[in-house]
Order: sequence, then structure tokens, then C-alpha cells
Amino acid sequence: MTVGVEFGSYLVRVEDKILKLQIWDTAGQESFRSITKIFYRGAHAAILAYSVGMRSSFENLNDWIKEVRNSCSQDVQLFLIGNKSDISPAQREVTFEEALEFKQKNNLLYFTETSAKSGDNIEKLFLDASKFIYLKYKDQLAKMAEDDAAS
Repeated sequence: MTVGVEFGSYLVRVEDKILKLQIWDTAGQESFRSITKIFYRGAHAAILAYSVGMRSSFENLNDWIKEVRNSCSQDVQLFLIGNKSDISPAQREVTFEEALEFKQKNNLLYFTETSAKSGDNIEKLFLDASKFIYLKYKDQLAKMAEDDAAS
């Protein structure tokens, strides 16, 4: 469980490029909310996570979307993740269909379910997010490479 803010990095290959993702896990504790806003600056993407076994975490997504949209640039890409997909159907409080509807209603870019416990879909999530980010900024990256080569 994350307390406060944790940082990690992750290398992925997209097309012929190696991308280094800087991942800031700001968790969801209310007591740290005031300091987490500084980590939104310059973000290209935000992953909004909830537990499929805890309806209240799903219901809090509206507040998190508002916070991210108010704190990040207009072109930040939003990804929705339902975590704890490994729990039994009887423990589930949020259906896949509900989350998919939420994604569409809020114009979020991406939705999947993951399990941090088993690792299910975690690598796929970061690879997919990397592809979305790379494709969005591909032309800008090519221009920067051309400028660097010319100087």
C-alpha cells in the first residue's frame, strides 16, 4: 500500500524507441491530497485506479477526474484501471460493464482490469499507455531529434 507518494520508472520499447516512464503513485489518502497536486505538473498521462471490490473507491473517481483535469494540462491522457481483478465474483462490488460505461461517459482514453497481486495486465497497461503517449507525441519527438542532429 502506498503512503504519501512513491516514484518508480519503467522502460518500454515502442516501435524502435526505448521510452522511460516516470511513474508517480500518489495513492488516494485524503491526508496527502494537498501535496500530491505538485506531481501532476507536466504529466502526459494519469492512471485513475479503483478497487473492483470497493464501490466507494469507484464512486470517488469523479472527484479524482476533476482534480486531474484541474491540475494537469488540457491534453493529459486519462486511463481507468479496475484493480484486484483476482478477487472472487462474490467479492466484486463494481462490474466490468459499469466501469466501461463510466469510461465512455467521462471520455477516458482507456480501461482495463488488473491485479497487482498476480501481476495480471500490469505490464500490458504500461505498454498500452506508452503506445498512446508515444503516438500522441511522435511528431514532436521526431522534430526534436532532427533539431538535435542539425546542431
